[in-house]
Amino acid sequence: MQLASETRAADALYEDRVNPQWVKLLNVLEMNVRYRQCTGTELIIEDGRRILDFLSGYCVHNAGHNHPAIIEAIKNELDRRGPGMMQSHVPELAGELAETLCSRAGGRVRKAFFASSGSEGVEAAIKFSRAHTRRTGLLYADGAFHGLTCGALSLMGDPFWREGFGPMLPETEGVPFGELATLEKKLATRKFAAFIVEPIQAEGGIRLPAGGYFQEVGELCRRQGTLLVLDEVQTGMHPTGRFLAGQHYRADPDMVVMAKALSGGLVPTAWNWAGRAPEGGARSAERGSRAPRSRDAVEDAGGRSEGRPG
Repeated sequence: MQLASETRAADALYEDRVNPQWVKLLNVLEMNVRYRQCTGTELIIEDGRRILDFLSGYCVHNAGHNHPAIIEAIKNELDRRGPGMMQSHVPELAGELAETLCSRAGGRVRKAFFASSGSEGVEAAIKFSRAHTRRTGLLYADGAFHGLTCGALSLMGDPFWREGFGPMLPETEGVPFGELATLEKKLATRKFAAFIVEPIQAEGGIRLPAGGYFQEVGELCRRQGTLLVLDEVQTGMHPTGRFLAGQHYRADPDMVVMAKALSGGLVPTAWNWAGRAPEGGARSAERGSRAPRSRDAVEDAGGRSEGRPG
């Protein structure tokens, strides 16, 4: 009885101060429960029932909920009381982490830019692409999902996500996912800074391209001076077996955007990895760079990738 009363009080406060529609939706889906503990793949609710988490935070919890190594790394860093200054020192751990991530990405990827969300990573990719190419046009694939900031929304054609938030960025155009003819015609205009695309469309219905698609896309983009940007926010960090889903297709992107699973489910984190995109272009965005603080987190990012498929 006391538990039910506490749940109703918490719901009322959330409805009043945060998002009433979310509470209503969870009630309709019968998902409005209180969790006592979340560990690995198991969610334990207050009445003792165990729920297996097949949602995984939309690819956030690739390492499971509250992984002990990640928790230990965070605790160690907090106990160390190290620098948390954004722009007044050189964070050496950022270099170590960038080296680990770039080596696992492979290909032409060799530089890292740190951010705090997938949407912010996509926004940075837009800025880098425009600064490097001196072009303003952006291409995306129909059915894409790239985030909910205005720049990211501009790369999604579905009015469900965009309605009420316009106007979007101008000079953004969609092409059919997995189809080359339309993309080739668009690229031939030489007005597009980047083609930003997911290697596997998640929100679009788990859509996979043909085996040679991304190799041909890369050749077309390089021929016309357009950067190929892979959005691996949902597919990066091994959910498909390889570190990056694009590695299945031998994709050779100029930039990669990752987030979600790299947070460990606890600390919002994102990375942009760049190849031929530019050091000059980086200057336009470097003021927003965020650097990892924990040596344990750097070592753990490498260690958790060891022994995984791919």
